[in-house]
Amino acid sequence: MISAAPDAVSLSPPTETATGNTAPTIVTSRLGSKAVDAMSEQEFDREMRYQAAVQIADALLKKGSISEEEYHQIKTKLLEKYRPTLSTLLSGKPLI
Repeated sequence: MISAAPDAVSLSPPTETATGNTAPTIVTSRLGSKAVDAMSEQEFDREMRYQAAVQIADALLKKGSISEEEYHQIKTKLLEKYRPTLSTLLSGKPLI
C-alpha cells in the first residue's frame, strides 16, 4: 500500500547561526544605579586587577596546583593589596 505524504504548505524560515564570541566573560561596568556614585578610575582599576588575579588563583585551585588553604591565603593578600570595593562587598556571597 502506497501512501502519499501531504505537500509542504510553505518553506521553513531560514535559520541563523550567531557569529560573535559566545565565551563567558566577567564584566565589571563603571555605570551604576543613579542612587550610587560611579566608581572612580582608580577604584575601577583596583577592581579589575583584583578580579584578574582571583581568576588565576581559581584556575590554580581547580588544577590542583594550590591547596584550599593556600587559595584562601592568596585571596586574603589580594584583598589587602587591591582593596576592591565590589568584590569586598560580595565576597563569599552568592549573587542569586
